[in-house]
Amino acid sequence: MKKWCLILFSIVAIFSGCKRDKDIDCPEGYIQVGDECVPGQKVITTLILEFTEDSSGIHTSFSFQDIDGPGGDSPVVDTVILEEQKTYHLSIDLWDDSRSPAVHITPLIIQEVHQFFFSVSDNNHISIEYNDEDENGLPVGFENICTTGINGNGSLNILLMHQTGGKDGNVTTGLTDINVDFDFIIN
Repeated sequence: MKKWCLILFSIVAIFSGCKRDKDIDCPEGYIQVGDECVPGQKVITTLILEFTEDSSGIHTSFSFQDIDGPGGDSPVVDTVILEEQKTYHLSIDLWDDSRSPAVHITPLIIQEVHQFFFSVSDNNHISIEYNDEDENGLPVGFENICTTGINGNGSLNILLMHQTGGKDGNVTTGLTDINVDFDFIIN
């Protein structure tokens, strides 16, 4: 009797304990967790600022690029050069260029838990206003209106915060996904 109980117990343990999730073909940038595809860990190596001047439609881009990540080679950061007394549409695009092919990170950012924050060394030269929002009406920062003032120079800080505990619009809430300082010249 003990032998049959042991055999029966072994069979039940084998078939119930070895259940395996089915393999799912997840899209680029996603990983399988159980039976679902979820966004994988984001590596942001490149941040691109795309400025389009409202009246002329002239498009200019400036970027931050740090292919090997923190602690390696110094990042390459463009100086933002804009015309004075102009209004620009400012879009932000994020990439992971450490992979081949490069991964477009922007679509993987969950807007309900992320927000860009902008700080400028002198608001007489540049001001930035959000021009997008998430489903809850809170700003995101991928699309913005940038207005330039008088000529001069300074610095522009762009910070992307991941606010998983609840997006609240506070720059000190959450974890930093990327933090970049651009020098700018307005002429």
